[in-house]
Amino acid sequence: MIHFTFPRKYDAPVVGFYRMLTPCLIIKDMELVKSITVKDFSSFYANEFYVSIESDAAFGGNPFAINGDEWKQKRSHITGSFTAGKIKAMFSNLEAGAQSMSRYLKKLTEAGPKVLEAKEICSVYTLETVLSCAYGVEAHVFDKPNSHFFEMGQKLYYSQYLGTFKFFLSIIFPKISKYIDVRFTNEQTEAQLFDMIRTSLEHREKSHTDAKDFMSTIASLRPKYNEKELLALATAFYLDGQETTGLVMGHLLYELAANPEAQKKLRNEVNDYFGKDGGQVTYESLQEMPYLDACFKENLRLHSILHYLPRVCTKDYTYTFPDGSRPPLVIEKGTPVMIPIFGIHYDPKYYEDPYKFKPERFLDSDIKQPLMGFGEGPRACLGRRFGIAQVKAGVAYLIKDFEVSVNQKTKLPLRTDAWDFLVVSTDGVWLDFKKLS
Repeated sequence: MIHFTFPRKYDAPVVGFYRMLTPCLIIKDMELVKSITVKDFSSFYANEFYVSIESDAAFGGNPFAINGDEWKQKRSHITGSFTAGKIKAMFSNLEAGAQSMSRYLKKLTEAGPKVLEAKEICSVYTLETVLSCAYGVEAHVFDKPNSHFFEMGQKLYYSQYLGTFKFFLSIIFPKISKYIDVRFTNEQTEAQLFDMIRTSLEHREKSHTDAKDFMSTIASLRPKYNEKELLALATAFYLDGQETTGLVMGHLLYELAANPEAQKKLRNEVNDYFGKDGGQVTYESLQEMPYLDACFKENLRLHSILHYLPRVCTKDYTYTFPDGSRPPLVIEKGTPVMIPIFGIHYDPKYYEDPYKFKPERFLDSDIKQPLMGFGEGPRACLGRRFGIAQVKAGVAYLIKDFEVSVNQKTKLPLRTDAWDFLVVSTDGVWLDFKKLS
């Protein structure tokens, strides 16, 4: 796998390097990581990613990609849509999506095991649940596999080398970002999504509907933003809860397929809870499954969403190493700092046998190990609660109804596409789905 890992030969808490003419820092010291992401966040609140809303309205106007007071204001306006109470209220839609996916796969596997690409099937599930939970759209995607919604579930982000090259070029030479169009999202999918959001907003306005959901929050912001900004904010739920969560869920299915003993153990736990809840699963019981939670965390450790967390120092900052073994570190304003997620997640100092899938390491709640799959601090992923519930509900239903195994079409070890913005397998993750009696 190709990841932004911390070079083992540099056994130091901080390593500096030049990116062209720009001095940068790679941070591995966990105390300094906590300071940058949480304790002294005010000195590192800027995100190095820059995408113009004019070039890419969906991504460029998302709180993930903006900075300063604009970031703080827009994030605060939509944070309330991602509370635990709101996720609990949406859970019936998540369960309905998981049941729909299971029915679809049962039809496919009636004649025997079926080979499917994990991310593709998971992205369709996350699309259906996002559409129903956030936008009130009952798309029934699995019942209409030839619909444009099905395609939307697989074509959100570009994977074109030119677009990625432009992005990296804008990081190396930040000043040229204003002169080149950097785009991540597929224009056709963006247009379809915006049309759907416009229709939903217009319907609610005409019918005076107030469903107390994410679209209700967006509708209340109309006086504050122009249409492009409003549509960009409205896609935040989609961006946070569709493509990225599909990736996480697909990788978790792969790890369960590659580790049949873990899959069997999880199935036993899931069946116990389904038995208690009358053949279904409640939001509360989903939170109570310890092994499911451990599998989720271990998968997020092995397969994060981003290669690294980017930050930029916003004012001169001095860090004093707690053990006094080194002189104070001075980080000047404007210095990019990179937190290597995989370098930390695979560090044997924190995780024994770091390349092995061992959910048991997360069963001890007293052990506080670094896990940064959804980011850290105020800039952590807004939709992480929803994403966790999405993945757990989908995996619970799949593991209850199907046995998954790694198909020989999957090239091992998995290779990560170094040109992709997200951590995506180059050759796909192909799994055999076998219906259980």
